[in-house]
Amino acid sequence: PDFSQAAARVLADAAARAKDRGGVAPIDLLLALLEDGSRAAEILQAAGYDADRLLTDMPLASDDGAADLLFAVTTEARRVARRAGGEIEVATEHLLAGLVTAVPQVGERLAARGLDLETLVEPASVGL
Repeated sequence: PDFSQAAARVLADAAARAKDRGGVAPIDLLLALLEDGSRAAEILQAAGYDADRLLTDMPLASDDGAADLLFAVTTEARRVARRAGGEIEVATEHLLAGLVTAVPQVGERLAARGLDLETLVEPASVGL
């Protein structure tokens, strides 16, 4: 599936944040998702995240290195979107789910707040 306009905007914003470092880190993508105001932002906010909380709670880098992060996240996001019912587009919540899958530390920290992979792609389960 292709990326929604919001998902494409988030990916571009994350890349712009990381431009001087040579690659996107998990925190770049998380902040871009939060600040975009789309579905993933609603999910993060419902879990009590704002920019300050993300900066203190989430890993700033991934163990696999920044070069492979976007590839891993977008690959997983496409897989999640397909599995969620053959979605026509990869939306921001799929990017967030892809990040959870690609970077286990992010998944662990979100799980501690009651968000797991299924919660991320099921809007009713986060109470929004």
